[in-house]
Amino acid sequence: MMFLPAGTVCASLKFYTVKLLALTRHGSPPKDAFSASLLCHIIGEEESDLAFDGKTYLSHFDIYIAAMRRAHANTGPIVNFMNRLYAHEPVQTALTHCGIEPFVQRYVNTTFSFFELDVHQVAAAFCFGREALAPNLFSSLLSHLKQQQYFGEEEKLCELLYFCNRHIELDGSSHFPKMLTMLDTLCGQDERKWEEVLDVAITAIQAKIDFYSDMLQAISNKQPLSVE
Repeated sequence: MMFLPAGTVCASLKFYTVKLLALTRHGSPPKDAFSASLLCHIIGEEESDLAFDGKTYLSHFDIYIAAMRRAHANTGPIVNFMNRLYAHEPVQTALTHCGIEPFVQRYVNTTFSFFELDVHQVAAAFCFGREALAPNLFSSLLSHLKQQQYFGEEEKLCELLYFCNRHIELDGSSHFPKMLTMLDTLCGQDERKWEEVLDVAITAIQAKIDFYSDMLQAISNKQPLSVE
């Protein structure tokens, strides 16, 4: 499992929230209250969802980290990376210092490059590069685990299964439709904006394809990865 893409999801969502709501230290109201309402609902679930224990609340990123630790995966690189970002280290510098694989660096840099774009383009990257893909991605993973008869490993994988099922439920039935509605509101009848949405969507989806293709190649070559 790759932690850094999960981390970039959190970063993109938070950046998009700030950009859409036009947050300032003066607390000015959002320019687009309807989209703000949709986004606040999504980020509320992404950043404070019910954890596996059914009692506490964690971000999806932290739920993922907990799942990987329970599965005995190496969380060192992503923890190191996030700590460097918390210390205001530039993204590329942090990636290099953590020894992150080049193909993972490319994916992370592509994600962060979207942050320089307009709000409708950031929304498109999150919508089509993440929310549109996650349900099928996690459904395929669960199907593969069942085919491989993971029985006997339930204790190690239970939190991962919870994480996957939660995303299948939320992203497919709630988050993706809300993002489509938000894009419709942001772009309206502006053909230029829709063309930009299409361009960003293609870039985001291709980046995801390249990332997983490179990961599969690394696994096939039995190359040790810096993130698992």
